[in-house]
Amino acid sequence: MISLDRSLKIIRICLYLITAVFLLLHFLWQPFLYFAMTSLMLLFVNLAVLEVFRYNEIKMQIKSDYEVYLVKCYNEGQITKMQLDAKDKIFYPEFVKGFKSSKLSRMLFFLLWFGLAVTMLIMVLKEIF
Repeated sequence: MISLDRSLKIIRICLYLITAVFLLLHFLWQPFLYFAMTSLMLLFVNLAVLEVFRYNEIKMQIKSDYEVYLVKCYNEGQITKMQLDAKDKIFYPEFVKGFKSSKLSRMLFFLLWFGLAVTMLIMVLKEIF
């Protein structure tokens, strides 16, 4: 996951630079503005993909941290040793509620970046045609 995050970051930095160059070149030739808008749209798509991977990372973290949560409940005396060994799902809904805000923020950021990408695409197509 780290290499994927790093490569998405490198792509994002390149897209920032390309967008800035195209915006500066826009003063020389007007169609460079369309290239800048297209690279900005690709930047928003990159950010939307990053949010999808972060959402999946949160879901995997929930699955992996549930065992630690059960051990904590066992140490506090809330569950028995048999429930701990069986990995009982009694406390799972309560445990997942703690991650509700993180999951919701990832979904909202995805909608934001994807919506901005679609808006940029519509603007480019409207200007071209």
